[in-house]
Amino acid sequence: MLRSGGTYVVVTFDRLARNPIPKAAGEAVATLFPEDPRYMERGPFSYADETVVESDLRAAGFEDVVVETVDLSSRVTAHEAAQGIVLGSPFRAEIERLDASALERAVAAVHEALLPWDGKNAPMAAHVATATR
Repeated sequence: MLRSGGTYVVVTFDRLARNPIPKAAGEAVATLFPEDPRYMERGPFSYADETVVESDLRAAGFEDVVVETVDLSSRVTAHEAAQGIVLGSPFRAEIERLDASALERAVAAVHEALLPWDGKNAPMAAHVATATR
């Protein structure tokens, strides 16, 4: 419940193209399941259009809507990132839904895909929207 005059804050990922680590991870896992739609595009990155976020907030009765794009970077350790993305996120449930025995293969595929970023800073971007009601 948001009290009158309160500020609502929502954070969403920017486009997958601006977040190369999850993009590479999603593409790597997609090679294991070529018949299935890409999870990253229909899951965590499905609300990446800032104009849609702003429009939705206004349609819900919010005012003073401001959407800012935040650009950051994160140092990548390929092994740890592969384990975190595959085993420690909702991506795991998606992989298990497709094939419960595929987790090890998915970690290996994502690890391989992230090796070019190992030890480097990878860009990432998100939208931070604030609105009042």
